[in-house]
Parts: sequence; C-alpha cells; structure tokens
Amino acid sequence: MSLPVKSSAAVFLLMLATVTTGGVGVIDAAQAPVTTTTVSGAVMSVLERFRVYNGERTPKALTALFDAKEPGGLMQQPPVALSDGVTPVTITVKVDTSDGRAPGFSAERAKIVSTTRDAAGNWKIEAIPDAGTVQSTVLLLTGGAVKELPLTVAPPLAAGTDLRLAAFSTFLTRNGSNDKPLRDLNGDNMLDYQDDYIFTANFLVKQRADPHNLANRQRKARELTPKK
Repeated sequence: MSLPVKSSAAVFLLMLATVTTGGVGVIDAAQAPVTTTTVSGAVMSVLERFRVYNGERTPKALTALFDAKEPGGLMQQPPVALSDGVTPVTITVKVDTSDGRAPGFSAERAKIVSTTRDAAGNWKIEAIPDAGTVQSTVLLLTGGAVKELPLTVAPPLAAGTDLRLAAFSTFLTRNGSNDKPLRDLNGDNMLDYQDDYIFTANFLVKQRADPHNLANRQRKARELTPKK
C-alpha cells in the first residue's frame, strides 16, 4: 500500500494560512493564487525509493537507499528519525526569494516548531513528525509554487527489538513467525517495502547511536576537531 505524498486540501490551506514563526510572512490569495500554483522541484522521499526499488534485498542494498543524495541541497538532521511524537527533525533548504517575499511553510503529518534563516540564506525548518507516522512532509510555498520536502521518518520498533546485522539479515528472509523475526511492522497485514523501510530505518538509528561503532567514533572525532 503506497501512501499519498500530498493532500490538495493541505496545499490549499498552506496558501491561505498565516505563518508567524521565524519571520515567515502571511500567505494570501494575492500572493499565491490557487489557479496558478504548481508543484516544482519534487524531491523523492526515501520511502518512495523503497517502493520503486527492485534490486536485491540485503542490509547493504537497503541502507544505501537512505544515503542517496537528492539535488537541491536538502539536508535533514538527524538523517533518519523515529516518529515517537517528541523527537524534532530539522531540514535545511536553499530558497529563492528574489521576488522579495518570504516563503511560507506548512506540514503534513508533522507539526512545525520553528523556521529560521541563516546568514547564507538557507532556511531551517524544525518539525516534530506525528507519532507512529511512516511519512511526513513539509510544504514550502514560494514564487507561486509549492515544493514538497519529505522528512525521513519511521515508527520506532518495540523496545528490545534485535537490531543487530544478523537479525536484519534474518528479517529480510521473511522466515519464522510473525514475531520471530518481526515481519508485518506497520500492522497492515502485508509484507512489503514499507516493512523493509521501517526495519532499515530503526537499524540505522541504532547503528548511529552505538558508541562502539567505528563510523560513529570517526564522525564524533570530526565534529570535535576545530575547523581552521
């Protein structure tokens, strides 16, 4: 079952909403007429990459789907987040404001906490995805066009779930009972790409949090090294 990326009602509300956080101005019909608004610069979500992927199902291949870079300089911190209803996600995006109008922001399956602009002209949008959601999207309105900025989020698995590499490989075989290993992770009575996506996301979050992971130690060392 694929999930809709955008709601026409949400886009309509976005154009008429008054957004006050972070200095973002009022969006009114004169600024962005409904009849001329288009979706531009669409960014493929990681969930969508899983939907269209038809290669081998291995931990290495599936984790690589999270690493592919999209054009447009969209960045998210943390790169993969679990939708526990409290963890914030910050995305950074370059927005063309040559028309002198501040962009407007709205969100689907998420709550925007703040929007700020840095000295380089990049916009930082902090949002908290809805609890348990597999898909959240920030909608950006600028220049009469709506751009979708998908967040990379997935529901957290139950505490104590084995997220070691061996368990990941076993999960991908679809062998065993529904609980050992886990299979239908989103409760839709289907074993499909969404289950693979959820497990892979939880695996990556666990790996990133592991202080004994060599890649994490190297990343931490880079962060602590003074920049020249």
